Order: sequence, then C-alpha cells, then structure tokens
Amino acid sequence: MRRLSKRQEYIQGLKIVLINLIDPVCYGTLDFAIGLLLLQKTGSAINFGLSLIVGPIVGVILFPVVGPLIDHFSHKRIIVLSQLEILLVLLLFVGFFSHISGQIVLPLIGLLILLNIGQQLVGSTFQASLINFVSKDNLPSLNSGIQVVRSVANIVSPLLGAMVYGLVQMDLIPVIVLVGVGISMLFVLTLKFNEVTNEVNVKLNLKKDMLEGFAYLKEHQNIFMLVLILPLINFFVSFIDVGVPFIVLHVFHLSKFGYGLIEAAFSVGMVLAGVLFAKTKIKKNQIEISFNYIALFAVITCLMAIPAIIGHGMNQTFLITYFILGNLISGVVSFKIDVPAFGYLQLNIPENFQGRVFNLINTISPLVMPLGVLLAGFLYNHFNSGLVLLGSGLINLVLILISIKVYKQKVGDNNFDK
Repeated sequence: MRRLSKRQEYIQGLKIVLINLIDPVCYGTLDFAIGLLLLQKTGSAINFGLSLIVGPIVGVILFPVVGPLIDHFSHKRIIVLSQLEILLVLLLFVGFFSHISGQIVLPLIGLLILLNIGQQLVGSTFQASLINFVSKDNLPSLNSGIQVVRSVANIVSPLLGAMVYGLVQMDLIPVIVLVGVGISMLFVLTLKFNEVTNEVNVKLNLKKDMLEGFAYLKEHQNIFMLVLILPLINFFVSFIDVGVPFIVLHVFHLSKFGYGLIEAAFSVGMVLAGVLFAKTKIKKNQIEISFNYIALFAVITCLMAIPAIIGHGMNQTFLITYFILGNLISGVVSFKIDVPAFGYLQLNIPENFQGRVFNLINTISPLVMPLGVLLAGFLYNHFNSGLVLLGSGLINLVLILISIKVYKQKVGDNNFDK
C-alpha cells in the first residue's frame, strides 16, 4: 500500500467529506419529496409510512449478501457499480414518470426499493473503506468531518425536499438528484482506495461467509458488545425524538418557533462536537469511554423528563431554553459515542471482516429506530409523558451500567481483547 502525502490525504479526505454531504442531501431530498407526493396523491398515512420503512426492509433482505460482497471484492468497483445502478434507476424514472397515471404507489415504492439497494451497498462499502483512505492518525478527523456533514444533511434535506417539491414539478426532482449523484460518482472515480484485493477465482459462499462473520464476533467479544450496543442507542434516542415534541407541543403548548429551535439543537450539537473534537485520538480503552458517554446520555434523558413530571406553571422561555440545552448536549454526547466508537472498530477489525460487521450495524440500526418510535408513541399516548421519558432513560442507564460491569470483568480475561 503506497503512503499518501499530507496534501494528497487532505484532498482525499475533502472529497470523501463532500461525497458524504452530497449523497445524503440528494437521497434525503428525494425521499422526503416522494413521501409528500404519496401523502398528497393518496391521502394515506399508511402509504407515507410505507415509504419510510422501505430502507430497513431492503437492509434486512440484503444483509446476507452485502457484507460478504464488500469483504471479497474491490470496494471501488462495488461503489461505482452501485452508483451506476442508482443513476440508471433515476434515468428510467425520469423517462417514465410522465406516463404514470392513476396508481402511483407501486412505481414510487419500486423506485425507493431500487435506490435503497444501491444506497445500502455504497454506505456499507464506504464505511469499510475509510481505513484505506487516510492514515490511522487522520482517521478521527475524517470520521468527525463525515459526521458533521451528515448532521448538516439531516437538517437541510427535509427543508430542501419541502422547498423543491413546492417549487418544481416532481419529475424534475430526480433530475436534480441525478446530477448530484453524478458529481459524487466523479469524486469516487478520483479517490485512491489503497486496497489490496484479489478477485481471481473468488467464489461467494454466503452461508459460510456469514458464519465466519458471526464466529469472528463470538471470538472478539469486545467488538461484539460494541456492535450490539451501538444500534440499541437508536432505540432509546427514539424516546427523545417522540417524547420531546410531544411534551413541548402537547403538554406545554410551546410555540412552533421554539419547537423548531429545540429540534435543530441536536444537530447543532453534533456539528459543534465535530468542530471541537475533530482531532480526538482513539484510545485503547475506547469501548469503556463510549459506554460512559452512553451512561451520560441516559442521565440527560432523565433530566429532560423533569419538566413534564413537575407539570404546568413554568415559564415558556425557561422551558424552551431548557430543552434546547438538553438537545444540544445530547447531540454533543451522541457524537462522542458514535465517532470514536466507529473509529475504534475501523482500526481493530481486520479489513476482510469490516464489510460484514459494519453491514450488521447498518442493518440493525434502521430496524431498531422504528420499533422504538412505535413503542414510544404508544406509551406517550397512554401514560404520563414525563414518566415515560424518565423510564426510558433509567432503563438505558441500568443496561449500560450492567454492560460496563461485564466489560470490566472480561477485560481481565486473556481471551477478551481490550
């Protein structure tokens, strides 16, 4: 593997960050616009909800295939071919959209399925490739930059989706996305992947490859604990995502503007953390550090429940400020959980297993969030919202404290990697 100069690494990192900004903005904008179109044309919340769960369903179906593909074949080839598939699908949609009349649900859901196939391959492959793009010393900065632009994309995409949907015809939106994906692909083609692959006579044995992946996790229990716990955080985050809007708007009837500031605070916290902690090095005890930050996140969740437990009579300005600070700090802490933890995995998982491990995380995470949202919605509708949010925080805290205890006990085991 040829080492890149500092200037080459900087340019390489800049391209990767731009790719991770362009792709989420393009796909997020299109997904949001398609959801609005389904809601407007059919008037069915079920169809709108269906558009939201396409990604997780596709992830589960592709799970046995994506990881082994990434671990056996050229990452650059997988990404380029997947982007070509996305471009082809968008071109076909643009060509045939004007001929679609009456039943639009199946064509739009079909579009989302085909796009998500390419996105799943691109996303997991990129994650497994980061260790080859820059030196280990610069990996934390690259991960931070990626997390910052993804947080920006999460803020911008719904706004762009709503704005573009209102200003231009629907068949023009895929054209805009097509241009964005094309630019992203040009960046990919100029990247130096620095990977060592041997695709000659490669024969995929999906069952064998998946069993090897699970055997690796069983053997490296520290990695296994992190792989299980990282997606679980999304489950508890959903109680904040559902609970805070419910408390702010339904319990305290705060202004829509105040609610907007509160919602934006989480992403602002992620961006702020990315700027402040961009050069934080990965520690040897990074797993324990990440667990401690998860415990802190659980404590913040409990604190955010206090106003709803106390009840009415509090000043609106105080409440808005309180929840803004809560979401802001939650964003910072989430960054300190995710970015160093994924950096640890990138540095400690062999390259020929990274595809399977990261694909497992990327498959579980989108599944856990909807389950958390459904459960949280039910509980908030039937029980005191403050107690529900407090309960979720306490359960999260208990689970992570148990995990920390188990981790510390196993650290002394010679078969347990620190």
